Amino acid sequence: MDAATKHGIPVGNTPGVLTETTAELAAALTLAAARRVAEADVFMRAGHYKGWLPTLFVGQLLQGKTVGIIGAGRIGAAYARMMVEGHKMNLVYYDPYPNKFLEVWLDGGCCVHARYVQEENVHKTTHKRLCKHSFSNLYLPTITRIVPPPNTPGVCC
Repeated sequence: MDAATKHGIPVGNTPGVLTETTAELAAALTLAAARRVAEADVFMRAGHYKGWLPTLFVGQLLQGKTVGIIGAGRIGAAYARMMVEGHKMNLVYYDPYPNKFLEVWLDGGCCVHARYVQEENVHKTTHKRLCKHSFSNLYLPTITRIVPPPNTPGVCC
């Protein structure tokens, strides 16, 4: 705080106020990546569209896929609920501490607190401030196992 004040940088903290807003933004980015929205926009603006094709920018269906979340705090848990409830996805998450509320909400049916993740089609999102100190807290073999295969969207926020 002292360094920020010294350099005239305003600092704010809004705990709990922007949880749903941030989770919704992550969900929007996930949908945009899965359905190739930005890529289709560039294609259209460049004048490449010549007519409808059955597979033109269809992207990936999220329903029935597995979303992998690294960091299941307020924002990660809110995002997980949106993706599981709204898009009927399965959930695998990593957090140093099991999120009992999230697991109870899901009734244990499709939620796995993963230190070791089975290889499967996983959409990845990160809800953890990454820096040189926190990055080492992530179990890298786990992360490499949940990296999606080519042409599968992932979101980091």
